[in-house]
Amino acid sequence: MEKSKISFAAVGDSLIVSPISKTDPDMLALQNIFSGDDIVLTNLEGSLHEYEPTVYPSPISGGDWVTLPPKAVEDLNWLGFNLYSLPNNHSFDWMCGGILKTIENLKKHHAVYAGIGANLAEACAPAYYSTPGGRVALIAFTTSFEPWQKAGVQRRDVIGRPGPFTVSHKTVHQITKEEMTALKAISQKTSLPFTSRGENACTFAGMEFEVGEAGTKTYLNETDRNLIKTCIAQASRQADVVLISCHTHEGAPKDPEKNTNFQEELAHFCIDCGAQAYIAHGPHLLRGVEWYKKAPIFYSLGNFFYQCELIERQPEEFYHKFRDFDSDATAADVFDYRIESGGILGETNPKYFRSVIAKFQLTNREVTEVKLIPITLQFTAHRSTKGTPKIPTPEESASILTHMANLSKPYNTSFQIFSEYAITTPPEAV
Repeated sequence: MEKSKISFAAVGDSLIVSPISKTDPDMLALQNIFSGDDIVLTNLEGSLHEYEPTVYPSPISGGDWVTLPPKAVEDLNWLGFNLYSLPNNHSFDWMCGGILKTIENLKKHHAVYAGIGANLAEACAPAYYSTPGGRVALIAFTTSFEPWQKAGVQRRDVIGRPGPFTVSHKTVHQITKEEMTALKAISQKTSLPFTSRGENACTFAGMEFEVGEAGTKTYLNETDRNLIKTCIAQASRQADVVLISCHTHEGAPKDPEKNTNFQEELAHFCIDCGAQAYIAHGPHLLRGVEWYKKAPIFYSLGNFFYQCELIERQPEEFYHKFRDFDSDATAADVFDYRIESGGILGETNPKYFRSVIAKFQLTNREVTEVKLIPITLQFTAHRSTKGTPKIPTPEESASILTHMANLSKPYNTSFQIFSEYAITTPPEAV
């Protein structure tokens, strides 16, 4: 039987605000990198709209209130992207109207997307894209969200709520018995609630604590596990390959380049259920690569476009979120203040502006090699260019690839580093 082959390229978040110049050598170089791939995937971070009367800002946001011009999809299509993940912590910045307008603009540009919908059934439905080597399914969700932002279930008597496909987790803080006694004492002297859950566990001020080795642990929500399993089972019957895209900001305490417990649990669970690759993004920086049952897991591909400092229109809440600004202030004034204050949302963190393109091929549903191509988002450039991807210098390339190799060592993933890319293979194939 002839082998079926499907080639993939995946990047992290595309927060793209400025139109692409189709004569720019840097953009043409990126287009050339994607030109031979059957599937090219990114996560669109923000709502696609033009501030129409049906689109209202949420009282809180995922950081900024992120608006992407609808034409951004046309520009990304030109670069070579043909599959889009949509759920993230900015999906609901512009509430239900923003979700519905985003869907309208995606359809207008014939984009194949997953992860948001007019209700939960639509949001969790796999998206499908047919290639010469087979049909590919994409399931996309976010673990970073407010509880009231998630897509709602459609009922016969009440319509569902537009929103993203969300996956919850439980956080448990482990402390000493003496510290738990102290929490109870604090509750008795304040209005902070304390509820005992047995001798060695409690809920305090809405957070869960248990006696154990000091630290914080996270656990995947069981209901959401079951929904993911159902979605992957459906996609596996309808497609030849299943991709998972996960937007996740959570990380290890005091180390955002490392995962917290549930993220690895979630990635492994998806592969166990039948997915062939797991692609995460969200923390705005890179995390390691793991081979699990010969399937690649990218714990974060970082940013691809990160042009948040070019957003021009923001709601009133934005001008009081970091400091009170007067009514004459512009978004640029707030961005200046954030940078002068040390980069409140990471604007001055160079790691936010170093990333990779992940390329791999499936032959008969198996990945035998992953190639990482480094990119720079031009951290030191003027704001007009900062956050826009390009091929880095040889020195930058070596630094980025070495960093990825170091991040991947805890997963026993090794890389062979060349001048313009790095390659890893499953441990069994080494």
